Amino acid sequence: MERTSADAAAQQDVLDAFPIAAELRGADGRLYHLNPLARELYAALGLDPDVARDGAAGPFDHLEVVDQLGEPVAPAVLPTAACLADGQLHGGTIGVRTAGGRASVSTVLDRRWFHLRAAPVPLADGSQGVVATALEVTRQYHLEEELRRTALHDPVTGLGNLRLLTLRHQQSQAAAERVGLLLGLVAIEVDGLDALIGRPDGAAVAAEDADRGAATPDLGGTAAADRGDVADRGDVAVADRVLSVLGQRLATVTRTADTAARTGPSSFAVLCTEVVDADDLRAAAARITEALEDGLRTALASTHAASAHASRPLGDVDEAQVTVSVGWVIVDPAMALSTALHRADRARHAATQRRDLG
Repeated sequence: MERTSADAAAQQDVLDAFPIAAELRGADGRLYHLNPLARELYAALGLDPDVARDGAAGPFDHLEVVDQLGEPVAPAVLPTAACLADGQLHGGTIGVRTAGGRASVSTVLDRRWFHLRAAPVPLADGSQGVVATALEVTRQYHLEEELRRTALHDPVTGLGNLRLLTLRHQQSQAAAERVGLLLGLVAIEVDGLDALIGRPDGAAVAAEDADRGAATPDLGGTAAADRGDVADRGDVAVADRVLSVLGQRLATVTRTADTAARTGPSSFAVLCTEVVDADDLRAAAARITEALEDGLRTALASTHAASAHASRPLGDVDEAQVTVSVGWVIVDPAMALSTALHRADRARHAATQRRDLG
């Protein structure tokens, strides 16, 4: 008996020396020992480590668990349970959303991530148990996701870019063929956005002028040239403000399964999946048009209000010069994205001409 107790204590000492969270369980799943880092993990996941030792549940059994693809993972197939069932080594990476976590916006960013490993180990009493470890890799996964999002998203609007649209087009074509539905593409252009070029952002210029006035005297031509540089920066701010508002509206009005992207300096596109017929896509394009026209009015009103306090207001810009035009096309199963974009843009041009003539 003393020998068994000494062996058990030695196992616990080894477990306590692990540099990551580790636990020891018996063949029946009963928890024998938690090392200090595992106790911290249990507490962080909303469990009382001392109470947990009286049961057979694992630290993730009460949480929503997904794999690296975002698919749900049942407690019975987690590495510890699998190892207890067959006595073999098991491992994997999981994501969990703890109590009070946000609703899903990103499968990766909304979760904590852990690499789990469970291995059979002989216990001091001669039976076989399981040693399970959990290494948190949340920071690594979040950084990788941010890097991926930077490569696939437009920084001004937060929407996808052309690269993301291309990937989603390829994925959606295969899926649409399997279920017998259609794909649609809506092309959008902010016409007349260049009317804002050469017009400084009121808020930006007012702040810059105030800073310059406090820091340096007006030296005639030099100061004028400096203010010209400010105007250039203001031009960007004006256009970005309008595009940002339109991007937000576009993200709001599109379905979760669809992909909205910025495809050019003043152009957007929406890849619509699960389209039933042409009327379904026409209705989607109408909703997008209405939302963007309303967003454009809001963005221009905000820009005008801010510019009223600038040294060179935006008041001489006619809002009618800046409009949104939309065209759409059903995407054939073998159609390349570039072809679909071209045809949707031609439809947009035709719709604009009909509107101008009407």
